[in-house]
Amino acid sequence: MYAAYGLNEADIKEVENWYARRYPKLAEAQRRNLAAKQGKTEEEILNRPVYHLYCDESCHLPADGEPNMLLGLVSSPAECVRTLHLDLKTLWSSHGMPESFEVKWTKVSPAKLDFYLAVLDWFFAQPDLSFRCVVLSDKAAAYQRLPDESQDQVYYSLYYELLRHATEPESSYRAFLDIKDTRGREKLRALHEILKVDANDPMGERVAQLQHVRSHEIRLLQLADLLLGIVAHARRPRSPTDSKAKRELIHAFEDKAGFMLSGDSLPGTDKVRVLTIHDNHEVTP
Repeated sequence: MYAAYGLNEADIKEVENWYARRYPKLAEAQRRNLAAKQGKTEEEILNRPVYHLYCDESCHLPADGEPNMLLGLVSSPAECVRTLHLDLKTLWSSHGMPESFEVKWTKVSPAKLDFYLAVLDWFFAQPDLSFRCVVLSDKAAAYQRLPDESQDQVYYSLYYELLRHATEPESSYRAFLDIKDTRGREKLRALHEILKVDANDPMGERVAQLQHVRSHEIRLLQLADLLLGIVAHARRPRSPTDSKAKRELIHAFEDKAGFMLSGDSLPGTDKVRVLTIHDNHEVTP
């Protein structure tokens, strides 16, 4: 049937994922019936590939003076994580960086520019890695609409948008979030519940794990910090005191991604996706 419409494998997967999102209960019932007919479990029918999502946030505090709030993630197949971290360890060593050095956007400097450009080159050369980012423009207006006791809803809603657009029904995900504040565990539980309800997934099989980790221990999470910092800085007004090294890194990113970071990524882009949510957009799940 698909062939009659000239659809390729990517088109078919997109249609099937849309169907599972739009009719989750019907899709679940069909999987159950197919499993019974074939004498298999639903897990065997799904054969879910597992992905790791390394998530970070930037300018996320209500009163930090920044116009935008950003959340981003680096996605990798779980089976590739060990090899990718070993590659990064080699990259550190080849540039004379101590093994304990933590890549961060705030540490970009002229002296380390070659190293940071090499990290960027490495990311774009890895077929298994992708980057997703959502930007809430004019976050002050979003916070002002809510009473103080409800302002966490802005954080939850933006994370919901990030993870919803980065996940597919037929895969399973483990999300690792950088620890930011003392209420992190409470936020994690609330976010996981929102995602389970949205996906009609009471057992949490789609996003199977949400875990806080420390960025200095995980280089792929440090990569997320760097890429998110690039987008955040590119969205700020230009200043005479701008770091030339940071601007060069932004230009290198835009050249490799194929779009300007002042706007969003083009439709159909897989390697890097940037989505802006404006204040008039409904940000509650």
